[in-house]
Amino acid sequence: MALLKPQRLGVLAVMSALTMAISALLFVTLAAPSASAFGSVHVSNLVVKSVTIDQQTKVAKVKGAVTVTGAKRAYVGVEVIQTVGRVHSAKAFGEKMITTDDSYRDPFTIKLINEQGRLGPGDATVRSYSEAGSRNGYDWAYFTKTMQVSKAN
Repeated sequence: MALLKPQRLGVLAVMSALTMAISALLFVTLAAPSASAFGSVHVSNLVVKSVTIDQQTKVAKVKGAVTVTGAKRAYVGVEVIQTVGRVHSAKAFGEKMITTDDSYRDPFTIKLINEQGRLGPGDATVRSYSEAGSRNGYDWAYFTKTMQVSKAN
């Protein structure tokens, strides 16, 4: 069934309005400044600076820093895995909630708990994760590096 002239004009008017609305939406989207998908909370520059073992107590500690803006507290978790021989590995982990300062890098020291075996001096894979959130958003950061586990002074 063919459309009558008044019906064609109505369909044409609706199609024109939709085309203009989509064009306007596209323009606004492209012209808007970019913003984080997670709001105004940012976690960055997560780094583990050292892994040390106290030879007397056999307790391992990790020292590092993270930059957090837009949140008052952040979670930091660290896992250290070290190959022992050809088959076995030693694994330790630790976690901590830290209070953050919006304008500075936030240092942390985390005492590790042995999960499997015991860490010793030598190479180890260090993995760290940090996250922070507030009403204004949420963000996280990862760190992975092969580092030297050393004896504490």
